[in-house]
Amino acid sequence: MGTDFFESLGKTISKTAEKVGKKAEEVVGVQKLRAQLAGTEREIEKNCQDLGEIVYKRFVDGEVMSEEVAIVCDEITRLRGQAADLREEIAAQRGEAICPACGAHGPKEASFCMKCGAPIPKEEEPEEAHVTPAPEAQEEPEKAEEEDKEA
Repeated sequence: MGTDFFESLGKTISKTAEKVGKKAEEVVGVQKLRAQLAGTEREIEKNCQDLGEIVYKRFVDGEVMSEEVAIVCDEITRLRGQAADLREEIAAQRGEAICPACGAHGPKEASFCMKCGAPIPKEEEPEEAHVTPAPEAQEEPEKAEEEDKEA
């Protein structure tokens, strides 16, 4: 009787181990397929981005596009301008200059980009405006004197 129990237990353990092994293989197989799928989807996304850049470059170069494409390209142009303005504002707040050639940030005092070597134009300091009083302001005292004489 003890032998039957152990034989039965051994068979049950073997079957269970076989099922667990098959399930583990399934899980590993599914994970491999998911990883391949993720890689394929990333490649598709990259190709779509590359295609978009090609179409946008053609739009910028003046090629005639369909209305749908032109609308999207105009929005990209607007957003890129907005992003450039924000980058400049960030650089200004940090006291940095942005290289017009490569977009790298560097010291405001630099004459050349530390990354690509391109010359960095200096920002002109706004001159203090000399304020002269408006002609109306100069005439006011004269009018007041005339009114005093008439009274």
